[in-house]
Amino acid sequence: MPNLTSPATLREQAALLDRHIFHQSLRSATRAVMIGLGVPSLALLGMIFILLRASAWVEHTDAVIAQAHEVETTMLAMQAGSRGFWLTHEEAFLAPYTEGEEALEGRLKGLQNLVSDNPSQTAQAGKVEAALHEWRSRLAASMAEERTAPTSLQLEASAALSARARQELKTFVNEEERLRDERVRRVKWSVAVLFATLGGVALVGIPWLTLRLKSLLRKLNATYSTSLSAVHRRADELHVTLNSIGDAVLATDSTGRVEFLNPVAEEMTGWTNAEAQGKPLEAVFVIFNEETGATTENPVARVLRENVVVGLANHTVLRSRQGVEVAIEDSAAPIRDEAGKVLGVILVFHDASASREAVRLLGIAKKKADEANRSKDALLATLSHELRTPLTPVLFAVEFIRSHPELPAELLEEVAMIKRNIQVEVRLIDDLLDISKIIQGKLFLELERRDIHDLIVLAMEMVRPQAVEKKIELVCECEASKREWRVDPARFQQVIWNLLRNAIKFSPDGGSIQVITREKEGGGLRIEVIDHGIGIQPEMLGRIFQPFDQGELRENHRYGGMGLGLAISKAVVEAHGATIRAVSEGLGRGAQFIVEWPAPDAK
Repeated sequence: MPNLTSPATLREQAALLDRHIFHQSLRSATRAVMIGLGVPSLALLGMIFILLRASAWVEHTDAVIAQAHEVETTMLAMQAGSRGFWLTHEEAFLAPYTEGEEALEGRLKGLQNLVSDNPSQTAQAGKVEAALHEWRSRLAASMAEERTAPTSLQLEASAALSARARQELKTFVNEEERLRDERVRRVKWSVAVLFATLGGVALVGIPWLTLRLKSLLRKLNATYSTSLSAVHRRADELHVTLNSIGDAVLATDSTGRVEFLNPVAEEMTGWTNAEAQGKPLEAVFVIFNEETGATTENPVARVLRENVVVGLANHTVLRSRQGVEVAIEDSAAPIRDEAGKVLGVILVFHDASASREAVRLLGIAKKKADEANRSKDALLATLSHELRTPLTPVLFAVEFIRSHPELPAELLEEVAMIKRNIQVEVRLIDDLLDISKIIQGKLFLELERRDIHDLIVLAMEMVRPQAVEKKIELVCECEASKREWRVDPARFQQVIWNLLRNAIKFSPDGGSIQVITREKEGGGLRIEVIDHGIGIQPEMLGRIFQPFDQGELRENHRYGGMGLGLAISKAVVEAHGATIRAVSEGLGRGAQFIVEWPAPDAK
């Protein structure tokens, strides 16, 4: 079906093409916007993320330092309370000490938690905790000694431990302040980069994006103009093509109304293109069945209903506006847009009167040929039977003469020669009868379970006289362990006899012929008949099983026969559900015939 459409539909396709170009350019503009603004935006977001993270670390450092100061303040409050108690022995001064002792443990733990992500500061916080623990232990022991004023040695020891704890705490705070300074610098750097990125976007990205969008708009305008010109040119070319094409072409819209008729369609329908515009197709394209006279379904209706390509049924006739009837053939196909929506239908048809008449005459000729072929088969069967009938008494008479005791010795060989020739004629006639049965589908089998090795030996004995005459050795390598198969004994022997007779016929004097049986993998049977005779041309391997075909070698005809044995063997083998094939490496390389019997459960 040619890819044709009407000029009106082409205009719709032009609009679709314009939209396609617009969408393509819009996608390009979108990519440009994504590159011009998206990449800088991602960079800005990254810098903002870095800035926020750096700020968070500064806040975290401030929290650590504040926690350290709380630890130090608590320690100083405990120290002041203990001294006030030693100087005044007033219990009221113990309140700061007691409160500080309860709070100090929680604040040290909070400090450890804040620096858990920093191994060095975690270790330093551990040193602060150890120093404070030692100081608290000494202070608690001193206060427990009858609540008396401590000695100068006790005060000095407590002061030393306090100084050590404060020193460890100072070392911890100094490291956190160093980290804070570093993180503040990072915040400042992030702010600077952020502003630099914003400046780059303002100075480079926006101008580049503007220029890119202008370039795309110019390209869109140029492409649109070129595409529109191409569509219009294509519409003109298509109009010329549709008007000059040899077939009738009719186009409809998506509702089945006529949009276009080419000149051939105008002539066949009797409608002009102008008159048919907008008319329902059923009014312009009137078709019916020539045999029944019934109106045929319009193919366009089926195309619109099923959205498939369809053809007219056989025996369709078109009736023109003037009543002229013409046998036609046609096909109809949907016209789709890029989305698969059906825009209309194109219908192509032509006068099929000549081809319809040719088909009719061909049918008559075929019928006559079939009748002649059946007559030939009947004649062949009758002739074969009639030829064989008189040979039977002649064969008996020859055998009687040959066995007569008074027959002179010098005539014995002549009578034997007559008998052999009569037997050859009988075999030829039997082959003709078998071929006749095969052609008529009357080859029937009488299956029974028999020992196939016994049948093969009997067949070999039947051809042994011919083998002895040519000094050919017959060898049977019967290796198959399963010997009993359901076969037609007479027909099975006929297959083996035909293969052996062929092998003897085409083998040189003094040669040998092998018959091999073996079991196939899976339980089937394989029988091979192998000779070392004249061989078979590779191109003939597929033809030798055809009746009356003995290959292309002229010398084959000197061997006699009509080329029916292998054809009969193939039909018999296949009737058993088996297969037969020939294998040869070429002329002078001998031949191998392989019969493969399926396993019993596969038949």
